[in-house]
Amino acid sequence: MKINIVNKHFGEKVLFSNLSLSLPDNETTLIMGESGSGKTTLLRMIASLDESYEGTIKTKEKRATMLFQENRLIENISVLSNLLLVTDDEEKAKEYLNEVGLKGEEKSIVNTLSGGMKRRVSICRFLLVPSSLYLLDEPFSAMDEETIITTSRLIKRVVKNKTIIVVTHNPLVREILDAKLVVSL
Repeated sequence: MKINIVNKHFGEKVLFSNLSLSLPDNETTLIMGESGSGKTTLLRMIASLDESYEGTIKTKEKRATMLFQENRLIENISVLSNLLLVTDDEEKAKEYLNEVGLKGEEKSIVNTLSGGMKRRVSICRFLLVPSSLYLLDEPFSAMDEETIITTSRLIKRVVKNKTIIVVTHNPLVREILDAKLVVSL
């Protein structure tokens, strides 16, 4: 993936000026930086959710799937119903829930779950959408280290040999997801 941003700004604030990045295909790249440095904005630009910039982003990937910082679950329906919004494969949905430690929570209404449980449901739903480019924005928020490790196993298995770009503040994520490149903004 080739990223060449000549100019990206919010009002008077210049976010990117002459940013040039080359990100490897079929590998995991971490994007790290201070709050407000443009990490999430860059992900949104890669996903074509923000096109108000001068420059180009060229990727061979045909379809991007994005895990937002917010869980974006439907709070008043069950965990399994949230997953079945993106897939017809109920067995795979249940398998993913089991792998992230949520076996038995399929019928639980989302608004009764803890923040970490909701995050794992969001990750399962995200992974059930077929893609060749996976964009993750702070994927492990509200999780303890053990849960991060368990959940990352599922992520690595499902997105193996795909292009993955992860925004994080957690340096442990590099090791956990075997990131080959770390970009600091």
